[in-house]
Amino acid sequence: MSDTTAGAAAPKPDERLAYRGVFQRALIRPEIGAAIGAIFIWVFFWAVSVKFGEASGASSILDVAASPLGIMAVAVALLMIGGEFDLSSGAATGALGILTILLVRDVNGLLAGAGFSLWMALPISLAAALGLGWWNGFLVNRTSLPSFIVTLGSFFVLKGAKLGFSKLIVDQIQVGKLDDLQIYADESAEYKTALAQFQEQFGAERVEELRASGGLAEALGLEGSFTESIIATGGNTSDKGYGLLDTIFAGEWVRNEHIWESRDWFYSIGMIAGLCIAVLAVYELHFRRRDSFNPAGLGVFAAGAVVGIIGINRLHATDSTGGNTTGAVLIAGGMLVATIGWCMWRYAMRPEGAGNLSLAGSGAMTPLVGGIVAFVASIVTALWFDAQNGEDLSDAFDLGGGTMLLIAIVVAVIAAAISLRGEIVTGFSAVDLFLGETRAKVISAVIVAMLGTIGFLNLSTEQGARAIIFLALAIGAVVALMIAANRGRRHSDALGSALLFLVSVGVVVMAFFIRSESTAPKFRAQAFTIMLLIAAVMAIWALATARFEVRRFPDVAADGFGRNLGLFAVALITVGLVSRLMWVTQAELDAGLTQTKFSVRILWFLGFTAVVSWVLARTRFGSWTFAVGGNKEAARQVGVPAARTKTQLFMVVSFAAWLVGLLLAFRLNTIQASTGDGEEFEYIIAAVVGGTALTGGYGSTLGAGIGALIMAMAIQGIPSARWNSDWRFVFVGGILLLAVVANNYIRTKAEAAR
Repeated sequence: MSDTTAGAAAPKPDERLAYRGVFQRALIRPEIGAAIGAIFIWVFFWAVSVKFGEASGASSILDVAASPLGIMAVAVALLMIGGEFDLSSGAATGALGILTILLVRDVNGLLAGAGFSLWMALPISLAAALGLGWWNGFLVNRTSLPSFIVTLGSFFVLKGAKLGFSKLIVDQIQVGKLDDLQIYADESAEYKTALAQFQEQFGAERVEELRASGGLAEALGLEGSFTESIIATGGNTSDKGYGLLDTIFAGEWVRNEHIWESRDWFYSIGMIAGLCIAVLAVYELHFRRRDSFNPAGLGVFAAGAVVGIIGINRLHATDSTGGNTTGAVLIAGGMLVATIGWCMWRYAMRPEGAGNLSLAGSGAMTPLVGGIVAFVASIVTALWFDAQNGEDLSDAFDLGGGTMLLIAIVVAVIAAAISLRGEIVTGFSAVDLFLGETRAKVISAVIVAMLGTIGFLNLSTEQGARAIIFLALAIGAVVALMIAANRGRRHSDALGSALLFLVSVGVVVMAFFIRSESTAPKFRAQAFTIMLLIAAVMAIWALATARFEVRRFPDVAADGFGRNLGLFAVALITVGLVSRLMWVTQAELDAGLTQTKFSVRILWFLGFTAVVSWVLARTRFGSWTFAVGGNKEAARQVGVPAARTKTQLFMVVSFAAWLVGLLLAFRLNTIQASTGDGEEFEYIIAAVVGGTALTGGYGSTLGAGIGALIMAMAIQGIPSARWNSDWRFVFVGGILLLAVVANNYIRTKAEAAR
């Protein structure tokens, strides 16, 4: 071997085959930004309004998110991943609902329509929906025109058809009522009973005389709105399948009618046990297994679990601050002992000499200082603002239009400087401002900052501004400190663990501060307890990462077991949440609990999202969807039926529009000709917020469902916080911009880390 060959650097491993840890794998998921955003937005609105902490608030959010927004957002996201748009999707929901109603209305009576049974109308309307999707896909493939042009034409056709046929058939822009089918059927049964009794008493000849003179309805004592039509048709009208299908498409669960005294036990056990098992699942995916398990650790784990159960019992038995604190301490102690036992049982110990605690060269100093400053600033802000003042912020601080504009300009300048921080460090000149990429970055930052600042100053009260600024600074502090801990971990394990433990201490301090400043039970008890538990999880993780070895290679058995633990955790958490939301206790009813209903539309939304997400992730059709969205011609060259796949994607959207049309028809009973027009942009926004790229080939249908939840929280949260609802679209637009930026930033950082 020559010297040149011997001295050559070893080839770098293929980065596509590099092992990614559990957190890096999570961060490159398209929907991770939306999931994090949903948690933050829910916490924010929960903090500033009452309704978000109640089952009625959850019912409203889920109902808004379900239909039509959620179902259509999921279908539109699938189409966008395939590289296409459907601007007719909103109008199609109303059109297919109107078509279904017209197919079942009776042309011979007082109603107008075809008179079919619903069992016939539904397949016909479904065939029409699939035909619409096929036609859109056919035109896009055959003409090679952009899909937004083709479907824009379909949008206007559907919009005109809804109005034209509605006026032509029923002579008005409202088509309905679908529930008249049930009323008609009920009055038919009543008519038959009354007619049989009258005929038995007065004879058939008297009945015919009254029928001919038009006095039969009065003689029978029937005053229903359809009586004359029922008499004309001989009383042979049925509900045409409405009763059963109304339960399927518009059924409701009335929470107040279902009492379960053991509900809180299932809620507490499900939530706490589910979260603990989720943590263990992360441990299984993160740490390296021992060569042989240590049975002694299993006993320690069992002892910690017993302590945790005692803490849950204490938490369940009282709602006082002291009782919740005691319960939280016991649960945290049990978690600590159980986690240590679990790690002793399953994972390899880290070698001695894990590193030093020096910050020099770690890169953690800047985020550490920034996090501490933001932490202190959040507390100072909360103490400075008046927590009881409900005046608008502009009135409370006498902010005129000029002052607002000046503040917005200052914030915009700061945002521009932050957006240029990389160029400033590497060498920046004024000429760079005229370059395309740099200019776009600065303009975007300035526009978002100015609009956000002006909207915030006009929208918020002093009380609301206090909550917003406090939460923003507190969350920023935690994020900065977590970044510092992550950088410290790269420098040395000991430093990373120490910084993470510092974060947990900060969370504890913040928990006690919030409890001291608040009089609301949800902050003094619920939020306080949850924050202590979060701090305990962080502290335990810091201890575990300091003592046990991180896995840096694939382990099929460990990954499989970790995924199964995660699924079990999700099941437990779901059981806990469902038991809390769906049932009440007698004490709550006695206290005058607000009536809450959960619609079956929520189940349709969850089921549709689950099926489509499974298809996208686990089937060949899902792989084809990503392929044609990324590069249609390249996909065709490797054997993907590109044209057929795109056509089927359009048909999926039209199927979703048909389903939403049915849900609207049974929910509203009467559908207006304008129903659904323009809502396609909200579907696209939800998909983009959920991490779906506008350029195709990347995205998540699960993320689109989460995006729908975010928009629903905004729609319900603004009035719940007693803010001006006129500013709702400003909030939605801000969410869209922030989501796109956050998703791109998180994905870029995660993919850059090897």
